[in-house]
Amino acid sequence: MFNLTKDSYFKGIRCFIHSKIIPYFIIAIGIILYLRQYLNNRCLWHDEAILCLDIIRLPVISFLHQPLPYKESAPFGFLVVEKLFVSILGTGEYALRLYPFIAGITSLWLFFRMLKTYLNSEAVVSGLFVFAVTPALVYYSSETKTYYTDILFALISYVVIAKSCLKELDWEKARVMGVLGAFIIWFSFPVIFVLLGIGVTLLIDAAVQRDETKFLKLGIIYFFWSMSFILCYIFLLQHIAQTTAGDPEWQVGYISFTDIRSWLNVFINILNYPIGIAHYLWLGPIIFFIGLYSFFKERKSDFLILFFPLLFTFLASGFHKYSCRNRLALFLLPIILIIIAKGIDEISVKFGKFKIVSVVLLTGILFYGSFVSTCIRFIKPEEREDARASMSYVKENIKRGDVIYVYPGTLPTFEYYYSVRGFLFGKNVKETWPIIYPLRPTNLECDLKKLQGLKRVWILYSDNWTNGKIKIMGPKNKDYLFRYLFKLGGKMVDQFTGVNAGAYLFDLSKFSGVKNNEFSVKSEIKTLNSL
Repeated sequence: MFNLTKDSYFKGIRCFIHSKIIPYFIIAIGIILYLRQYLNNRCLWHDEAILCLDIIRLPVISFLHQPLPYKESAPFGFLVVEKLFVSILGTGEYALRLYPFIAGITSLWLFFRMLKTYLNSEAVVSGLFVFAVTPALVYYSSETKTYYTDILFALISYVVIAKSCLKELDWEKARVMGVLGAFIIWFSFPVIFVLLGIGVTLLIDAAVQRDETKFLKLGIIYFFWSMSFILCYIFLLQHIAQTTAGDPEWQVGYISFTDIRSWLNVFINILNYPIGIAHYLWLGPIIFFIGLYSFFKERKSDFLILFFPLLFTFLASGFHKYSCRNRLALFLLPIILIIIAKGIDEISVKFGKFKIVSVVLLTGILFYGSFVSTCIRFIKPEEREDARASMSYVKENIKRGDVIYVYPGTLPTFEYYYSVRGFLFGKNVKETWPIIYPLRPTNLECDLKKLQGLKRVWILYSDNWTNGKIKIMGPKNKDYLFRYLFKLGGKMVDQFTGVNAGAYLFDLSKFSGVKNNEFSVKSEIKTLNSL
């Protein structure tokens, strides 16, 4: 009787997991999470504001001349769609973030379709759930950047192009898939690695079948793809590559062909973020390689079509043509999650009737940090920096004769809210001082001397900005500036501190400026570098 009850219990769970409604319920959960983050309408942060200013101010034709004026880069198609939304819906945050949000919602359904192609029911449910609640995906579904749209076009490549071409391929379908692939190259830079992986797999598949006609059909597809990539490289990619070459921010995501440990380190960093396996990192790679081997053992074409994009991305990283640094590797997340889900499924098969329990336990062990983080962020959505709140505080407390000083890195956000959105401080504002760079001592001294004798100076400050090896907008740099002001007679009268941003009111009526090397900016920078 006990065994019968236990068997019935596990049978009921299996029936529940296999229910057709469960995946759609998980997709609904994902939509709610994305919608919560989107409707939070957080303040634009530095990099986001830079790209938004370019989208708003530049004509469409200028998007072909990259990098853009603020040294930001984005695919031409992404910029055109953003420009379209801005033209129709206005320049608000909701309009600017609508395209990534739509990409996120669409990707939930596309990933479900991709999962069904490669995995069984239990693995589909676990993989889809992890995808829906991954914190990085929830966050980037409402940021005006290309990271989630890269996922969208990677999924389109798998669900539409790969699935169509691996089946019976006729001449008409070859032309359509060729045009589609050529089209999406202009909407996502890293999608080329996915298309390249799919293309090589199709060639190998045709070679194994010894299908000469299929080779000719594939030739049509590759012609469209290669022509599109060449044009994209001429207009966009070569200029972007020249700009980003040697950028310390990208160096972290490069691998070395002479150091095998760099491959593993970069891969583990990807598992940590954006995948979200923050704990038990040794278990993540093991399950990943079990899943990869399982695909290789069961069906070589599935193995190749999932493995090649990873390989080509890492090879590009080795040649320093593409960085795998955290968010830049986000487009690989669907592929890696499918392989991990396959690994979990392969291990769980060994547990027989307890398979579902083992799937839940392994998924929980790997991703419980992501689950907890997503729950916390649902209650309190993530904020990158809130310069908007600082500006609001200044607006409410500014007086006649006050001066607003915009510190470096805050300027893009300030320009968006002050100039584009009309977030005005009133007619009493005397002057908004130009941007200065603390790493250029002459400029700093010159600009601060302009503030001498002023009774009330508001300093608008935000954290998220980098320049070279030193984080210009970091708290240490804020402390450096304040030490500078305090030592030379400045006095803080009022302050507002928000999320990675703040507004500080200084009395500089007794500020003496730099005299007789009383305060050495260069020595302070050396001290800062040694911290």
